[in-house]
Amino acid sequence: MSVLCICALALPADMSDADAAVPEIGISPEGDDYAKVSGTLKFTMTYAIPGSTSMTYKASVVDTGGNSAGGSVSTSSGSLSGSGTKTLTVTLPSTAGDYMLKVVVTDSTNAEEPVEYERFAYFKAVEPITLSVTLENNGEVARSFKAYFYVLEGEEWVQVDENGQNVTIEAGGSKDVTYDYIVRDVSKTTFCVQADDATIGSSISGLGTDHAHTYYTESNDYSLVEYLCAGILIVLAIVAIWIYRKPIKNRGKPKARR
Repeated sequence: MSVLCICALALPADMSDADAAVPEIGISPEGDDYAKVSGTLKFTMTYAIPGSTSMTYKASVVDTGGNSAGGSVSTSSGSLSGSGTKTLTVTLPSTAGDYMLKVVVTDSTNAEEPVEYERFAYFKAVEPITLSVTLENNGEVARSFKAYFYVLEGEEWVQVDENGQNVTIEAGGSKDVTYDYIVRDVSKTTFCVQADDATIGSSISGLGTDHAHTYYTESNDYSLVEYLCAGILIVLAIVAIWIYRKPIKNRGKPKARR
């Protein structure tokens, strides 16, 4: 998702729009506007500086309140003249959250009263969702294959593990296959693992949509929800057995009245 933020121009009180050499500046992400914490995003800054004026810019990472935040920008400063584009590479903060790339372009034609123009582009740093599936080899020989992760988007299974991963499982053994899934906003994720060999499912259990799992963001770990549900069922089963096996006291026949 590309985001282009246009902010109001700040002009000195004694300078009219006609007198000001107003630059045209825009910032937009190259592709997604989110990445994992401490990851990188690239932004394109387009500019058109009027006439022969030369201006300078400074870029930084700030939070949504405009305060300085962790992270860095390369190249964070430079000069602008004419028209063109510059690529700004942002290293995201190590804490998940919403942030902005802030660019301040300064016109110092009048050294005593420089004019600043601010532009912002929003982005998000997210924690990867670690998807995990346990695969078991029920056959009598070791099996090697390439595994791919898929997530359910609406009613369609979409491959997210572009390159896949090589997996070898010894006969009678098992292996946990994991993938760090990067997504901007999600409340839950249903996922599964598929193999590049369609015939391998007969000996490897845990593959395919029949063995799909659901990750819940609220728990920060999809397996925790599954464990809690299993725990509740076990407790209910124990209580049911206890009630069923609880002895009933035999108080005998009531005494006859005299």
